[in-house]
This record gives sequence, structure tokens and C-alpha cells, in this order.
Amino acid sequence: MRTCIFAGTFDPITIGHQSIIKKCLKKYGKVLVVIGSNAQKNTFFTDAERTELVKETFKDYSGITVVNYLDLKEEYKDYLLNNGARIYVRGIRNSKDRKFEKEMRKKNASLYPFIKTKFITCPKKYKGVSSSLVREQILKNQDFLTLVPQNIQTSIIKLIAKKLKKIN
Repeated sequence: MRTCIFAGTFDPITIGHQSIIKKCLKKYGKVLVVIGSNAQKNTFFTDAERTELVKETFKDYSGITVVNYLDLKEEYKDYLLNNGARIYVRGIRNSKDRKFEKEMRKKNASLYPFIKTKFITCPKKYKGVSSSLVREQILKNQDFLTLVPQNIQTSIIKLIAKKLKKIN
């Protein structure tokens, strides 16, 4: 059994993310899902909310560990080494993703020389699915439920209602 890492902001997790993580589990046996923050992204859901949604998505899967980057008690590099992660998985939907991820592979290779980046292509039926699209649908009050894992749809609806209640 090998360990891979799949990191992202997951704002929120989509059926595309879910598909990639399931492929990782099948291929490698153990998946570390790290929910991160990105200063260039204005997230809709909080770090804690995003982490809980991903945990809920995979609550019935052994072999998948979900952790928030901010909750790590050690340096990220040490976390990867201590958990046996040697494969960094990046999901690819299209040529734009591939170009960006090839650049990230170079950056990661210099930061984490013990990690090998592997690309996993998203199934064709999920090529247009992104967290950005989900957030856009939410903000337009349009249907987004087919874009997120079924077992967290109710949780997302509740989180949105709570956010709207704070605004009003």
C-alpha cells in the first residue's frame, strides 16, 4: 500500500474532487486529503466548514484521512514524511489545468524532493465541474446539488441558510 496526498481548498468539495479521491484510494490504498487555504482565493466556506464537508463525504471510507493544513502540529514537509506520502496527486480537467499543474509540479519538486507528482484525469462527465461553478450557482440561487457529493447536500444547504441568516 502506498500513500498519496491530494490537497486543495475544496470550497466546496465537488463530485469531481470526490471522483479523483476515490481513484487515488483504489490506485494507492491510502489518501491524505489536506484542506488548505489560499490567500488569492476568497473562500465562501470557512476552513472548519470545508474540512467537515470533506470528512463527511468520506466518513465511510477507510484509507482516507482528512486534515486541515492549519491544524497540523508539525511542518507540512514533516507531516508528509511522517505519514509516508511519496505521491502528490493533482486532478486535471482540461488543458488549462494541465499547464498550471505542470508548473506546480516543478515548484513542488523543489520544495518536496521526496514527492513525485502524478496527474489523474477527471472523468469526462465532470470536466465542467468546479468549486467556482458551485459557488456561482449558490450565489445566483440556482441548482448546484448535482455538482456536490450526494451525502453532503443537506449539510451544504444548512451552511448556506446559516450564512444567509447572518447577512439578513
